[in-house]
Amino acid sequence: MNGLAAEVPLIPPRYPRVVVALAHHMARRAVEKELRAQGLRPTHIPYVRILAMMDAYKAAHQEELLAQAAALVQRNPKLRAMAEREEREFRKAHRSGGLECA
Repeated sequence: MNGLAAEVPLIPPRYPRVVVALAHHMARRAVEKELRAQGLRPTHIPYVRILAMMDAYKAAHQEELLAQAAALVQRNPKLRAMAEREEREFRKAHRSGGLECA
């Protein structure tokens, strides 16, 4: 039984879009902070380069960013309401399609 469980790929959890957007924002702020620490001004760096740096930062710190963003959503009533509304809409859309939601 353990061998079978090891072969089944894990499905990553589905985070609300507000959590993903906050994680993206947090990654951008971290990259901008790094640039300022190097004596550079983020406004003088091409945005494409900042995006590339953000992608690398998000890849290296994905779990940490998502956990921090999810905690922020749970603490903020407005963000929590947005996430709950999205979840209701998701369940409603998938219920009408016959898919089972966890």
